[in-house]
This record gives sequence, structure tokens and C-alpha cells, in this order.
Amino acid sequence: TAFADSKKVIASPASIELKSEQNEIKGLKTFKVGSETVSLFQDNHFARMRKKYGLEDDFIAGDKFTFSNLGAGGGKGGTPLAYSKCRLFIVKELSDSDHQTLLKRTKVLINHTSTTNSLLSSFFLHLERATGGRYVVMNSVLPNIEGLSWTYLFDLKGNRDDKLMIEDGKKVQAIHNRCWNCSTCWFGCNGAIPCCTTDERQSYYSGKLFSFTTHLPMSRNQRLDLFKRMDADVDCLRDDLETMDYSLLLGVLEINLAKVNSKDITREESTALATATYVSAVEAKDGMPAKVICYFMGIIDFLQEWTTTKKIAHCIKWCFAPKPISTVPPLQYADQFLDYFNGKFTKGAEAFHVFRRVTVTSEEMKLCGEFLKLLDKDKNGTIEISEAMQALPKSLEPEIFLKHVDINNDQKVSLDEVITWFKGLKQRGNGSAKDLLREIVDHISGETTVNELQSRLQEILDAKNPAAADEPDAEGERKSSEPLPNTRASLSVNAMAHTVDDTHGETSRPLVTEPHAASDH
Repeated sequence: TAFADSKKVIASPASIELKSEQNEIKGLKTFKVGSETVSLFQDNHFARMRKKYGLEDDFIAGDKFTFSNLGAGGGKGGTPLAYSKCRLFIVKELSDSDHQTLLKRTKVLINHTSTTNSLLSSFFLHLERATGGRYVVMNSVLPNIEGLSWTYLFDLKGNRDDKLMIEDGKKVQAIHNRCWNCSTCWFGCNGAIPCCTTDERQSYYSGKLFSFTTHLPMSRNQRLDLFKRMDADVDCLRDDLETMDYSLLLGVLEINLAKVNSKDITREESTALATATYVSAVEAKDGMPAKVICYFMGIIDFLQEWTTTKKIAHCIKWCFAPKPISTVPPLQYADQFLDYFNGKFTKGAEAFHVFRRVTVTSEEMKLCGEFLKLLDKDKNGTIEISEAMQALPKSLEPEIFLKHVDINNDQKVSLDEVITWFKGLKQRGNGSAKDLLREIVDHISGETTVNELQSRLQEILDAKNPAAADEPDAEGERKSSEPLPNTRASLSVNAMAHTVDDTHGETSRPLVTEPHAASDH
């Protein structure tokens, strides 16, 4: 997909060359967002991010987005936002202070996110509408998997503002304590006195407590990788952007390990296993069955500076709010954030790999490029689906074939998508993946007849795929033979994140949680 490869960590000698090239990118003055033409801010920087992820100038134009869908966000500020049609992107209105912060910090932010494997939400456009209002277009850090039911969805800051947004697939209603609303029990008893609170507030508070206290298991190497990335991001937020009050948006999906190994899982669960930022396996313990845990995550809302308003809020919260509080200076916030997650993500799980690890050789890469070139009638680096339908052999069932290659579901196929599809064939254990693509290329170029191709395709597609072992391998990693999901689900930016090899066979244990009373938002 457009987000297929996030590992753009720059090595020292190459970085000078790459930065020089990036600096030469000319930004645009205007851009089409939905049906509107908008003005852009400092687009020479944001153009680098669009180039990094292969986004075309029409990636959010026309029916791909409409401003009429803007609605209040889920945070306390309620800033209006809306998803693009493919749900890969979010258009969010900026407050005046966030707009000013972004204007000041664009260069350092893009320098960081364009050259590291960052957890920060990626910004692609900073714009102003003709009718007024400033917005940012960014990626969604959660995947677009239609029908997926989260076990938990957390908004975590590393303080008592942590909240549970979804539990077991159900949204949790947010009922905040407010000094002007005594029905929600402002002074902090949080349900200790039943006559001055509500069931909804008790449920919400219970979810907040659960979010703050629960622990999440990972393998040792997954944990090391996560904190390498998080440390770099927080360093940037603390020292370069000088901001605070950011969150880790964390989606958690738990699946029974026995179901995974027996392939008795839904299409949505299969897709989640294939695209999660990290996937861990924990053994059965204390009556809890063994399970696989998929983590999707990204750092959001990182434009808040330490303003006079925040300083006043700090004084009020310090007197009345439970500790630790979120309104603290950037240096203290960064330390608090990192210390918290160092304790939240615990060791005690194994890395879980659904697929065999494969690489695409230079020869195979060349073959993928040859395939795209043959079907690229307009010579613009992409395959138009409607045109390709006519050129592909009927024996390949073009409708089904193209549905799986067009991962972005935009009626076009890029080279990245061809490579991702080809890699999927290899991951499924199909040793004839290259032969299959070679036969398709030969047919399109006229070197293979329809009958020869159909016979060869049947031979390849009927071949039994060797199954991956369901036992831990020599490196102590558990694997599954679950095939790559046949889905068009578009991937979020965190599907870019790599799964980490774990060569340490630590003792696994289940998700450790503190008791909580009810479900919450």
C-alpha cells in the first residue's frame, strides 16, 4: 500500500544525500481537498511526507473527502474532524494555538517524521479553506478494517487523564467531572457517594482507572523496538516542538490462540494479525486461555504548547485533581510519559508471527516492475483497473485478481501495491509465486497463449502450499499457518510498522489487569 514501508531510518552517509534531495522538493500553493481548492502553508515540507508515502496530488480530491462530514472529535476540546472515504486519512480543524505551533515547528516535525520510523501521526497537508478555518490532513493511526471489534481502545497519556474509549466492541460514554456540574460529583468521590453520581459516570471512571493501571505484555525485542521509537519521538516533542499533553492511541485485539491455530477466526481478525504494529502471544495462566494480542498504536495530539492557560490549569488541577496530572511542562510531561509506558508494556510474551518472513529479490522486483509497465497504458507509473481488466487473461479472473492487488481500493495499482501483493503470495508459502507472475507477464506480452497460461495457472494454483509450523521455531517464536487474508481492507500508517524478531524465549504470561467495575469510553 501507500503505507507499506515505514522503515526509512536514514544511515549517516546517505542521510546527507537524502536531505539534500528532500530540500529540493517544491511545494504547492493550492490543493484540491474534496470539491474545494484550499491554500497551503509551507508545503515544501509537507510535500516530502506525501512523496515518502507515494501520495498523488489527488489523494483526497473529489469524492474521496467532503468537508460536510466534519463533526466533533472525541476529546475534551471536541475539535471538528472527518475521515476520508477510504478512512486512511483524517482532516482535522486546528485551533489558533495549534495552527501557530505547526507554523513554527513544521520543519523540525517533518524532518523527524520523514526520516525515522516514527509513531507520530504523519501530516500531509496544512491548509486553509476559502471560507475560513485551518486544517491538517494526517493519517489515521488505527487500521481501516471494516467490522473489527476492539477488545480495548485506549487514549493514554501516562496520567490520570487516561481513558478507555471502547471495551469488547462497545463505545464507552465519556462523563467528565466538571466544577459546574455537581451531578457528576466534581470533587473526586467518583461514585463513593451513590446519591451524587450516575451509573454512566461510575462506568466511565472505572474505565479510566482500568486504563491507567492495566499492564500489557510484549516480547523483549518488541519492547526494545517500541521504546527506541518512542524515545526518539518524545525527544523531538520535548526538545524541538516543546509541546505536551500528547497521547498514545492504542488499539488492542485479543484472540484465543487455539482459534488462531485452528484457523477458526474471522476475516477481520485475520487482517488484524497481518497488519498490527506488534503481535504477541501469551500462555494460559490462572484459568485464562492462551491468546494472541494485536497492538495498533500511534502518538496523536502533539501540538499543545505550554501556554498561560495550561499554567493556570496546572495550578487548579494540582490542588484538586488526582495525581499524576496532564498539565505539566514539556520536560516533566516527557519524563512522565516515558516512565509510564516503561511500566505499562511489560515483558512476558513471545513475538507471534503469522507468516513466514520473506524478502523480494531484485530479480522479482524487476519482474513486478515489468508487470506494471505492461499494463500501464498511460505511462504514469500506475495501472488503471478498468484498462487492466481488458488486458489480463480471463483464466486469471481479473475482477478477483485486481481486487487483491488494489489494496488501497482507489481503482489504481501502484508498484508498491504489486510488490505487496507479490510478497503476500510468497508469505502464503507459494514457492511458485515468481513463476506465476512470469507466466502472467509472458501472456500479456504475447509470448504465452491463453491455453498454455490457463494450464500453467491451474498447475500452480492447485499446488498444495506447505503449512508453517504451529510450534515455536528455533528462535523461540510462535508461528501460525493462517494464510494472508483475502481482503481489500486499507491499512493505517501503523501497518507500516515492522514486526520485530524475538530471539529470546521468555516465559509467557497473560494480560495482567487491575479489576474494574464496568465498561467505559
